[in-house]
Amino acid sequence: MKNLLMIAYHFHPDREVGALRSVKFAKYLAEFGWRPHVLSVSGKYYGKRESDPLDFECDISRTSRWPVPDYFYMKFRQMIKGSLRTAKRSNDESTSSPDGADPFSISKTPLWKRIIFSLSQTPDDKIGWLLPGIARGVRLARKKNIDALYSSGSPWTSHLIGLGIKKITGIPWAADFRDPWMPLQKPSQFITALSRKIEGWMERQVILNADLVLTATPEHQAALIDNYTPHLDNKCRCILNGFDLDDFKTAPGPPPNRKLPRHFLHAGDLYFGRDPSKFLEAVGELISEDSCRKENISISFYGNIHLATGNINEIIDKFQLQGTASFYPPVSRKEYLELISGADFLILMQSKLAPFQIPAKTYEYIATGNFILALVPHGSTFNLLRSFNNVYVADPDDKEEIKKIVAKALCAFENKDNSIAGTPVMPNNLGRRHLTGKLAGMLDSITTTK
Repeated sequence: MKNLLMIAYHFHPDREVGALRSVKFAKYLAEFGWRPHVLSVSGKYYGKRESDPLDFECDISRTSRWPVPDYFYMKFRQMIKGSLRTAKRSNDESTSSPDGADPFSISKTPLWKRIIFSLSQTPDDKIGWLLPGIARGVRLARKKNIDALYSSGSPWTSHLIGLGIKKITGIPWAADFRDPWMPLQKPSQFITALSRKIEGWMERQVILNADLVLTATPEHQAALIDNYTPHLDNKCRCILNGFDLDDFKTAPGPPPNRKLPRHFLHAGDLYFGRDPSKFLEAVGELISEDSCRKENISISFYGNIHLATGNINEIIDKFQLQGTASFYPPVSRKEYLELISGADFLILMQSKLAPFQIPAKTYEYIATGNFILALVPHGSTFNLLRSFNNVYVADPDDKEEIKKIVAKALCAFENKDNSIAGTPVMPNNLGRRHLTGKLAGMLDSITTTK
């Protein structure tokens, strides 16, 4: 059996969705002749952690992270802040910015400070893992007789670790781009012309030196090949995300005789580009127009909220949706699977700034067989979902279009027009075991000449 070193910052018990792809690959690789050895970080760096253990055995080596320059700056700032607060209280009160203003916005932050912050975030805020990761990875490569390397990004530091180990050991390396790296997708205060140029160079070095470049959507694959022709013509491949059949074995699913109210559910964080305002406004207008009854609808959002809620609250007040629309904190993965399996309608939202990405939960939504309301732009997610007849798609910014698909989905549900809805849909090509088999075959191809 061959040995694979998997470099994955996000890995179980990290609850970040970015951990899921690597975890599922690790779960099934042994069935295809590859033994995974995972290199990750200490669990203390994970904000949200799963309480349930992995459902398979896996060799995991964890390291610490080194602090980056902005860490020392923030510590110093915290130290002097207390002593300055009293002396400058009156001046601060007269010149302070309004509540919610960004103290690090471009208009307020000096250039020198932006340069420090941007370089501390180049390529990301996990850069402190780079040297500890390379050092541990080289030792593991020699100790475990590693045949191939696999790195999962983002964070892009994982790819830099893969690049470093590849340069030192010469072991074949697969770089998996779960998301696009360039153009940069981070707060503007962490970007300067210098940092943008450095990250562009970093991405190029990863792509030129990797033996295999993976993407999670065919659209991203095509974009990379177009940008890096002829370097990627023969080594860029796409492996979709998918769903694990085992995850749905214990999920209860919807009750056989569903009762009112009809339950709309969104699972995942809300942030810029994933704003439920248009959806709530569309539902509110349908209720006002007597197209549906408020008591027959329940809307739940599970996840953190990283956007201003003023507009959402105004819409809820305007249409008296208190008690109809509810917001809850994040839940464990087990609870999440139970929730999406039992919902009547699953809400999927995507930003127009991410046309080459497909939210990981999309595949698990598909697996439930429940109705999906996809508020997504044209792009990878739209292309995947348009072939499913239990999916209703609308432009995320078009309220009238959203109203139409909500009404249409409710009608289809009541008339049982869709024979798929409520029945798990398991396309073979989207199963995690099948997708891992594709990865194993690609790894075999880059190690045959080792």
